[in-house]
This record gives sequence, structure tokens and C-alpha cells, in this order.
Amino acid sequence: MTTTNIHFAFKDAQGHPKAGMLRIAPVRRHVSDATVIVQDGFEAQLAADGTAAAALAPTDNTFAWKIEEFPDDPT
Repeated sequence: MTTTNIHFAFKDAQGHPKAGMLRIAPVRRHVSDATVIVQDGFEAQLAADGTAAAALAPTDNTFAWKIEEFPDDPT
């Protein structure tokens, strides 16, 4: 399966890196050729510089990725 590398970067209003994690999951299963793909969600921890990267399957008109942010500091 083809994937695309997605880079996330989070900073606060003063430009300081944010700490926390992301929860990444498909919003539904999808079909590729004759195969039903049911992908698991996963978590990505933000690095000390507030960044994370994930290799995600490209979306189309049948599904999309849901990204939830969980900062250590909710401000």
C-alpha cells in the first residue's frame, strides 16, 4: 500500500514547542481493489521540538484520517 509521510508541528502562541500526543485513526474502513481495508488507529508522541511524523495511506472519496490532539498543557 502506498503511504504519504505527514509532518505535524505544534507551538504555543509564544512560539514554544508543545508537548503531548496525537491519536490518528481512519474514520471508516475502505475498499482497495477487491479488498476491504480495516486500518487500526495509532498514537504519535510529539517530540521535544513539538513535531511528529506519520506514514498515512492517501485518502479518497471513501475515507479520511481523523487526527485528535492531546496536548500535555491544554492551553
